[in-house]
Amino acid sequence: MYREGELVEVKEHSLTSKTTNPPNVWVENWVPAVVVQWHGMTKMRTGIARFETLEVVSVLLNGKVRKFPTRSVRYPKE
Repeated sequence: MYREGELVEVKEHSLTSKTTNPPNVWVENWVPAVVVQWHGMTKMRTGIARFETLEVVSVLLNGKVRKFPTRSVRYPKE
């Protein structure tokens, strides 16, 4: 469980290239963020018509509050 105000890292994926058929188009980045609120077990959309009950936390990331499942959040590595 993450507490409000804690510094964490959030996993985001970014597109690296716009060329056709490169081997690794998506790159995984761990971006620093601050925990705003712990939601606990919440139903969250994981696909077009798919919902899962996941542990969810709201974080402040790049000036916006966004919800992430806890599987995409970790404490910063030292």
